Amino acid sequence: MADDFDSDRFRDLPEREQRLAALRRDGIEPIDRQGRPRVVLGDGPESRLALSTAHVRHARQQPISDHLTLAEWKRMYLAVATANYRGWMLNTFVTVSWELSGVQHPPYIKSLHDRFTDLMRRWCRDVTKALQKSPDTRLSQQEVPFAGIWVREVGERMGLHTHLLVHVPPPLFQRFRRWARRAAHTLTETPRPDPRTGSAGKQLVHIQQLSDVDGQWRVFRYMMKGINRETLPPTMQPDFREFLTVEFPLQKTVPQGRIEGARCGASRSIGPAAREHLRETLGLPGMWPEDFDPAAPHYGRDYLNTGDLRRSLLQIEI
Repeated sequence: MADDFDSDRFRDLPEREQRLAALRRDGIEPIDRQGRPRVVLGDGPESRLALSTAHVRHARQQPISDHLTLAEWKRMYLAVATANYRGWMLNTFVTVSWELSGVQHPPYIKSLHDRFTDLMRRWCRDVTKALQKSPDTRLSQQEVPFAGIWVREVGERMGLHTHLLVHVPPPLFQRFRRWARRAAHTLTETPRPDPRTGSAGKQLVHIQQLSDVDGQWRVFRYMMKGINRETLPPTMQPDFREFLTVEFPLQKTVPQGRIEGARCGASRSIGPAAREHLRETLGLPGMWPEDFDPAAPHYGRDYLNTGDLRRSLLQIEI
């Protein structure tokens, strides 16, 4: 009878308030000991009660940006160059159009993005462990690093979406594609479309395998289209400025909407700490634009080739 009474009592409340009431009924505080709400709080009676009886730790205010900065562009370029130097071509282009799932709340979409990249890191770790147990020597020595960059954008057609450029060993591409589609649909709680009836222009997840390093750099340029060229400092070296404003974009740079939180990022395996470790162990050539030289390699196979040569020489010395 008590359960029926409680159910009737909260029947007219909004769904969010009903969830709060159910938590309290089951002896669970809506706000945990660290001050984190277990569900999103609103302005209803149960939300007000929760706020009046517990301290809520407010999330740190997120930065808001309207475009990519020069510092962000440099960081992403160096991450791709570092991946190539380590022997990892970023050969897989992933786009997740979060709003096509019906989700509209930007903070929640950001949490989906964070969870998706974290799941991708775990997938790489789990696949590596599984391959190490394989009786096939070639497979047991195969490494699946979590190496990649990402950028978040707001487009007219796709709304708030994520682009990722990541490394996937070619033999594992089909396996990765199946996993990424399943992961994105699971996170957004949307059913996977029937390929016989689904619209190609409305895919929640689009995954493309890149055949060569030129494709990698082409996608990189596309992902960086949100840079605001008008904000480039006039004191920048003329050759560098000309490259960014003339040679850099494959297409006209286009504003990519307002983003709350980080607009782009790279995995730790190809970040500054990884680069410093390479400098100490393998040696690191001058990387453009960190060490700017108009005649130095910008795009192409140079970083891949140099890394392969350094690793082979190191093995000879050992």
